[in-house]
Amino acid sequence: MKNSLLTLGFLLTVVSINAQRAPEKTINFDNKVTDLVIVPVNGIAVISEGEKMHGYSPIDENIIWSVDAPKKSGINKAAQILTTGSLDTSADFTVIEDTPFVQKFIDDQLYVFNSITGETIFASENNERYFQAEYLFDENALLLRGVEDQSLIIAKYSLTNKKMDWKTTVSKTYGAFLQSMAKLSGDDQTGLLDVMEYSDDKIFALVKSKFYVLNKADGTLLWKEEEDTVADFRITKDAKKLITVQTKGLFANKSLINLHNANTGEKVWDDALTTKYLVLFEDWQDKMLLAHYR
Repeated sequence: MKNSLLTLGFLLTVVSINAQRAPEKTINFDNKVTDLVIVPVNGIAVISEGEKMHGYSPIDENIIWSVDAPKKSGINKAAQILTTGSLDTSADFTVIEDTPFVQKFIDDQLYVFNSITGETIFASENNERYFQAEYLFDENALLLRGVEDQSLIIAKYSLTNKKMDWKTTVSKTYGAFLQSMAKLSGDDQTGLLDVMEYSDDKIFALVKSKFYVLNKADGTLLWKEEEDTVADFRITKDAKKLITVQTKGLFANKSLINLHNANTGEKVWDDALTTKYLVLFEDWQDKMLLAHYR
């Protein structure tokens, strides 16, 4: 029996279901459709079906490309724990914000696809396991975060030259740290707070409460904060200074806010601001507004 997918035309009229409106178009597939995502910038629906991937265009009202999906070779459990902190095998398509690119994890490997053509524009290689990709609009490059063996790595991949511009090991103890957290908690929920941001010349990465600042051009690690638990950070408009929010106390009920030189990590204030949590940060260049709950 063939599996049917109600495509974009129907999805856009789903609010009319109570009026018993029929789908505008139905596409039949030979195998089960296991995943679908609609890319906001172009409206293309990327579909995973059996061992194939497809792109459906709402403009052409048709499948515009079909490619073989990367082959699965079985879950690498050790690498998956390092990557996600758990053994959750779900790996849906996700869109890289404001781009035509979608990413998907197959086994424990990250793949990035161009939704316009179906081309694989990036895939993990060798022992590298990447689990986050951000698009650098000014460089046509991907900013990547992942692991290699037990080490945490951050890398920049040029889509123009189709090669790594640089790859930097920022922590050699990341794997052991994450595994110990997984054993204690059963599942690593701090991963929900992981974030990477960048300015014209620097990259800022908050990973599992550890904070790293790198040179954007060559990947040099400028400084890091691994001793204290960093819960959040905010960058000034010129990216010359930043604040870190560190959690303290048995139940993380106290925060220390420090102002740093963004290039060196040197603390600007003699004493940290002690509070319960930060509510608002605004950079006024010669001043800054910090609203916090005491």
